[in-house]
Amino acid sequence: MIDLSMVILMFLAGAVLGFAYFAGLWFTVRHLHSRRRPAIWLATSFFVRMGLVIAAIYWLLAVARWEYVVAALVGFLLLRSLTIRFLRRKISSSTSKQETPA
Repeated sequence: MIDLSMVILMFLAGAVLGFAYFAGLWFTVRHLHSRRRPAIWLATSFFVRMGLVIAAIYWLLAVARWEYVVAALVGFLLLRSLTIRFLRRKISSSTSKQETPA
């Protein structure tokens, strides 16, 4: 039997994992221009972020039921969608402010 509180906990864990992944990506992109070797910075960031996500999902696969893993993945993907929506609004508002004549 599936425990609803465990499903909610795994959903939130996936959302936190998604937040860590996309916050790391956002941090990397925002600071690439100031790095001496941006390609190394970008590659290192990718491997650290991907390693974190893969390790967490493999750990979930080893210790949890598949329903809980699905809940975590849904949380991750939902946070991805929310991040994209937030950044589109932020970027469109910043470009509209720059385009208005003074």
